[in-house]
Amino acid sequence: TALEGHAAAHAARLEAHAAEQAAAKSRNDQNLHAIHAAHKDLVVSGGRLRDAFERLAAHDERLGAAGAGLADLNSGTEALAARLDSLEQLTKQTQLDLESARQNGEDHAAELHRLGESVQHLDVLS
Repeated sequence: TALEGHAAAHAARLEAHAAEQAAAKSRNDQNLHAIHAAHKDLVVSGGRLRDAFERLAAHDERLGAAGAGLADLNSGTEALAARLDSLEQLTKQTQLDLESARQNGEDHAAELHRLGESVQHLDVLS
C-alpha cells in the first residue's frame, strides 16, 4: 500500500541519516584520538625539556660565573613549562568542547528526525 511504501522510504531515510551520524561520530572519534596522541607527545616533550633544564640548573652550580646566564635560561624554561601546562589545559578544554559539539550534533539530528516525522505525518494527513 501507499502507507507501507511511505514507511519504507522513511525507514530508508532514517537508515541513511543513521549512517551519516555514525560516520560523523567516527570522524569525531578519530579527531579526539589524534588530539589525545598529540597531547601525549606534548607532555613527553615537555617532560624531556624540563629534565634537560633541570640538568642545566645542576650544571649551573658547578660553573659559577656562568650560573647567572643559565639561571635566566632556567627562568625561561619555567615560563615555557607554564605555557605547556596552559596548552595541556587548552587541550583538555578542546576535548570537552569537541564532545559537547558531538552531543549537540546528535541532539540536532534527533530534533531533525522528529521534525521530519512531523512533516511526514502532516503529509499523510493532507
